[in-house]
Amino acid sequence: MSVLNFDYKKALILFFLVGLPVISANITHDSHDTHWALAPFSLISQGIQRSYFTLSSGVRGTTRTYLNLVGIKKKNRLLEEKNDELRAQLGALTELKLENQRLNSLLDFQKNSNMDLLAAKVIASGTLPDHSALVIDKGYEHGIQKNMAAITPGGVVGYVIESLPKTSKILLITDRYMVVDALIQRSRSRGILEGYSKHLGHLSHIDSSTDVLIGDLIVTSGLQKVFPKGFPVGQVISVKDGPQKINKEILVKPAIDPYKTEELFIILNPQNESFEPKPDEMETALPLTDAQPNNSESDSPSSGESSPLKDNLNQESSPKQ
Repeated sequence: MSVLNFDYKKALILFFLVGLPVISANITHDSHDTHWALAPFSLISQGIQRSYFTLSSGVRGTTRTYLNLVGIKKKNRLLEEKNDELRAQLGALTELKLENQRLNSLLDFQKNSNMDLLAAKVIASGTLPDHSALVIDKGYEHGIQKNMAAITPGGVVGYVIESLPKTSKILLITDRYMVVDALIQRSRSRGILEGYSKHLGHLSHIDSSTDVLIGDLIVTSGLQKVFPKGFPVGQVISVKDGPQKINKEILVKPAIDPYKTEELFIILNPQNESFEPKPDEMETALPLTDAQPNNSESDSPSSGESSPLKDNLNQESSPKQ
């Protein structure tokens, strides 16, 4: 059908039949509501918008969480580094505090003593084969000579067995070749303290009738004028009769642990000083409750073979205080 033959009357009638109801429905419809003809498209659009919003919200949330985690991880790393730095500083400060306490103790001891003392720092240990020894940072250039006593405010450490220009070697009181002339402070019985094991000494030449108890304090006798008289050596932790019941077998725990010594004094001149308590200050030593002889291999007596060093000490009247 051509355009010229188009029936305008029929088209006008169709417009009125279809268009008027649509116009009427649109007039009576709320202006805020979606047109009924567009409702399906509106629903589809809303669904797409909701999906997009949900997806975009999820992406934004995930991105934000990831960025937060990255930031938190970075902060944690910085905090850990700061924590390590502070821990190192705390360790250094603790060491300084402990060293200051030890040095103050040494200074107080030196101020209150009449002896001529030289302070020294331990710089090495275990340098002599088959011996328990320490190395200090002072030598004969500082006035140190062989057989001079080494002490701390707490007790005897040992004595010098070798003096070099700037360093010296100290034989420890627990070395098996070490001998110190000693007294049982309470009963005044005299004996010889020898090294027995890494952590114990043995008091020999004590008669079986001697009054000695666990807890008795062992002190230097002051002979040979090397150690001051009455200076702490150790404390009795075991007493039993010897094989022939002629002498007593006595084990002594050193007054100080020589292996933990970091600073000490070398006695250049004891000046006849005595640490013996006055008669009215003498008290019976209390038994030890936290130190028992260890029967393990490390605390068993060393080989009894003769030692040139020990023989030499005996021949030269080595310190027996």
